Amino acid sequence: MIGNSKKLQKHKNTKTRNQTGFTLMEILVVLAIFSLLDLVIVDVYLLAIRAQRQTSFRQKTLSNIRYTMEVIAQQVRTSEVDYTHSYDEDGDSGIAGPEKSLALKDPDGNKIVYRFNNLTKEIQVESGGQIYPLTNSNELEVVGLDFYINPPRDPFLEERCNRNSGLDNPFVCQDSAIKCSICPDEPQDCTLCSVNPDDLNCVQEDLAQGFCECDSDDDCRTGYCDSDEGLCLPANQQPRVTVALAFTSKGIKAEQQKTVFLQTTVSSRVYRR
Repeated sequence: MIGNSKKLQKHKNTKTRNQTGFTLMEILVVLAIFSLLDLVIVDVYLLAIRAQRQTSFRQKTLSNIRYTMEVIAQQVRTSEVDYTHSYDEDGDSGIAGPEKSLALKDPDGNKIVYRFNNLTKEIQVESGGQIYPLTNSNELEVVGLDFYINPPRDPFLEERCNRNSGLDNPFVCQDSAIKCSICPDEPQDCTLCSVNPDDLNCVQEDLAQGFCECDSDDDCRTGYCDSDEGLCLPANQQPRVTVALAFTSKGIKAEQQKTVFLQTTVSSRVYRR
């Protein structure tokens, strides 16, 4: 009987050890570990989704702004720079340094003006009396837009002259003391210069025109003095326009926004000789 009792007790102890499971503390620790892993995985996934959206948005924004730059560049290639435009959006008149607008004349003679609207932060184009936005202010904010036009004066302009101030449309040199190429040595004695520079006689009915003589570029309205001829002649230089653009993307957090700068230089392919 004693032997059987020992065997029975040993069997009970073995059965008790085989039925031992996880304690409550062990289960809680495992659940906590899996919860942390889930949080890490979800956080990484959300970060990847946000990064993908930001990258996609930036690519779309860059694509739109590059399209805008290409539209302006293509218009410059096929048009003439309008040097008669006021260019006064920057507070002064005429072309001097960076300008806030660019005026062009297309092959049909229509005037097209590109400008930066500081209120709406958009690039706008004016054509045929209508103004259209080239950029969407909901997607990007244009910080700055500058046009650098070179040369600053019309390179095809002919600076003609005569000495008859009584004409309806007199042509005089920038410096009144500069001699006109068609005038005789004593032009002050003539009402109008002769066609023939060797003829010192004044011809009253003659409407001859010539070029202003010069020693330097400062003597000429065209800004170009031909050193070989000593005359104010057209520079015959193709106008170039440099477009400098700065913008920031919208739709992302403020601390992640960065200002992006783009610049391109293009020449007009319209020739006037």
